[in-house]
Amino acid sequence: MLGFNAFCQNKMDLGLYLGASYYQGDLNQKKILNSPNAFFGFFSRYNIDEISAVKADLNFFTLSSDYTSSSSFIPGTKDYSFKKSFVHFSLRYEVNFFRFSDIKANSGNFTPYIAGGFGCSYDLEKLVPSIPFGGGVKFKIKRRYTIGLEWIYCKSFSDELDDVSNGYDNINKTNNNASTFFNNDWYSFIGVHISYKLRGSRKLCRTYTNGI
Repeated sequence: MLGFNAFCQNKMDLGLYLGASYYQGDLNQKKILNSPNAFFGFFSRYNIDEISAVKADLNFFTLSSDYTSSSSFIPGTKDYSFKKSFVHFSLRYEVNFFRFSDIKANSGNFTPYIAGGFGCSYDLEKLVPSIPFGGGVKFKIKRRYTIGLEWIYCKSFSDELDDVSNGYDNINKTNNNASTFFNNDWYSFIGVHISYKLRGSRKLCRTYTNGI
């Protein structure tokens, strides 16, 4: 029975992301959703079971921010701003808080989840590795269809996504007051996603999907 059920399960989802991306670094150390930009992306999720899954995603996004010399935060520096477009790829492991399946009748209709893994971003000049982590909640709206909300934080291994590094040295060579926490830049995705579960090559098992 275990082997038969395993063949019956449909495990692969394809989906679409839409939302806002924003940056935290030398030019924005505290504000959430500062200078947000729209992003979109695609993902594929392999559901290992009703609790865990592996997701690969590809996002297209923009980061921007600015510093005004009239601010009292770093007096005497000059105005500076940046806006750059990126492509982001990540592979993450998801863990559901509750059992969840969009084809199994007796599973829950929603679940919060957490996720973490590794990724990288590319701005047509260089490839920067990152560590994405975060979570969200997903809802079963129809057989095979799931929608959700997600917030993913990405710690990059670069201090130059904003073309500013080492404590504003591109703005003012004499100022070295940037927070150590932001020696590397961060970026985030907040958005909604919708996915569809692909049909397997074998006929669905009624016992599994109906929860009998």
